[in-house]
Amino acid sequence: MKKILFIFFLFSFHNLFSQQVIEKCVDENLTYTYSSESSLGGNMSWNLNNQTFITTDLVVDWSYYPIGNYEIMVYQDGLFCPSDTVYFTVTLLECPTSSMWAPNSFTPNGDKDNNIWCPVGYNYFKEHFFIVNRWGEIIFESYDLNNGWNGTYMGNLCQQDVYVYVLEWYSIDNRYFRKYGHITLLR
Repeated sequence: MKKILFIFFLFSFHNLFSQQVIEKCVDENLTYTYSSESSLGGNMSWNLNNQTFITTDLVVDWSYYPIGNYEIMVYQDGLFCPSDTVYFTVTLLECPTSSMWAPNSFTPNGDKDNNIWCPVGYNYFKEHFFIVNRWGEIIFESYDLNNGWNGTYMGNLCQQDVYVYVLEWYSIDNRYFRKYGHITLLR
């Protein structure tokens, strides 16, 4: 269960707005807990989809909601001074047909943890990725996500630095994707 926290302090904000984007993918937990704290203490008034809930935490299982935009409003009625209203917009999107992501750092220092950098994803084929140093030189290349970078180039451990990766793949519906990112090699 994922948790989102709102903190309320009287007179410290006016009509705050926030956004969240959720991709509705199969086999993912889509239950979120929206929490709040207030200097007044007690329950909050939550409004979602024209329903009001009086509780400290609002638990929402987004798998029961259709694709679209939703607004959560939360406020607290105080005895002498109510809190301002916080508006939280949630956008539910269909799960993409394919996706890839990659860690932004790794530590190829010979211990048993985090020694190999490798992207991960789902619903892909013809994957290809390469690592480039700050001079634009390709220092690692692979056509298999199971074959990740161990932080070496020409048999030597690369220096602690930031490197660029380029990741290319095709989705199961034969669409081409390309993603760029940064990797920090830490020792």
